[in-house]
Amino acid sequence: RAFAGESGLKRFDRDVLAWENLTHIIVMLGTNDLGYATFDSSVLPDGVDAPDTVTADEFIAGYRELITRAHEKGVRIIGATLTPFEGSGYFSDEAERQRQAINTWIRESGEFDGVIDFDLAVRDPTMASRIKNGYHEEDDWLHPNESGYSAMANSVDLMLFR
Repeated sequence: RAFAGESGLKRFDRDVLAWENLTHIIVMLGTNDLGYATFDSSVLPDGVDAPDTVTADEFIAGYRELITRAHEKGVRIIGATLTPFEGSGYFSDEAERQRQAINTWIRESGEFDGVIDFDLAVRDPTMASRIKNGYHEEDDWLHPNESGYSAMANSVDLMLFR
């Protein structure tokens, strides 16, 4: 069900695979889905339903579909780990468990054509569920700031695009 717009699976062909001369894709999808799934629905406006709970297994099935569709078009697809968001308005222990399971699969499954570990690039080394101080927007704990995005960019191995 669409809570914050169309799903990545629905948009993928139109917004990604439709590009001419496409050779590589980086996929980083799911943080909002994890957060919204445990969101306090009492703060939602009238007429807006809380989203369904999502699991790592559902994400993995979705990622597999994206991988298949990219490969059918001859495009390499690189998985990017999900960054931490403890301290944000929609963090929960369950969302963190699912994020960790998703990231483990991205890193270890070998199903993507490569991996970029954005989680490792920005997480606090003493608290893996949080973005490192100085790498997130003030009081946000969800969105990287310029330093966080620089750390993410610097973590990309350009050999993935050869």
